[in-house]
Amino acid sequence: MTKLKKHSIILCLSSLLSIPSIGHSREWSDTEVVLGSMATSLYLADWATTRDMTKRYDEGFHEKGLFPKMLFGSQPTTKQIDGYFIVAIPTVLFAADRLPQHRKLILTAAIVTEAIVVRSNRKLGLNFEF
Repeated sequence: MTKLKKHSIILCLSSLLSIPSIGHSREWSDTEVVLGSMATSLYLADWATTRDMTKRYDEGFHEKGLFPKMLFGSQPTTKQIDGYFIVAIPTVLFAADRLPQHRKLILTAAIVTEAIVVRSNRKLGLNFEF
């Protein structure tokens, strides 16, 4: 793993750990913490399978996700995917933190969406590759 990749992963994980403590309007319940952890885990699984995809374009794989495809086209680089997830994961957690009345909805929507994406990626044959 290159130094940049290691730093990107460390930055992302440290951001995730700090989000719930940044000036929120109310504490996270145990259920919300579990939902946040589940959402984060699924985002990381999506990230890993998407990284695998970036190494296998010659096998016919291409990006299908709405936002990454709009931003980077159908064949984003690994660096672009890393940047996307480094921003996306903390953004969802930050939104959940800042909108406590909608926290469970935001996190549940992320879980459902990411579970579908990860299942689809795995069915296509993409692996968990960092």
